[in-house]
Amino acid sequence: MVSATSAAGLMISELDIYRAANLLIERHGANALVEAGQMIDRMLDLGDNEGRLVWCRIKRATEALQAAPSGLPHLECRASRISSALIGPSAVIRSPRRRGREATAVR
Repeated sequence: MVSATSAAGLMISELDIYRAANLLIERHGANALVEAGQMIDRMLDLGDNEGRLVWCRIKRATEALQAAPSGLPHLECRASRISSALIGPSAVIRSPRRRGREATAVR
């Protein structure tokens, strides 16, 4: 059986967790993860397991928000524009959607 407090802890949406993480970053900056860790320890000391779980979720969200971006953003879009510029407006290409037809002129 789930108690009322643990049911309330499970009902916190991911959006609210990320809002809390964002506030933590705004208030504590680079020390946001340290603060989240201290809150996890505080909940553990108080015996508040549901609170500890919520703070663990907030800490994970803080880590995600502070993580460096990975990969190359918009690489596909840039490659598409570059190939269009290199090929030119009157190039003939094969259309993968229209099988059975020889070629389609791009204008």
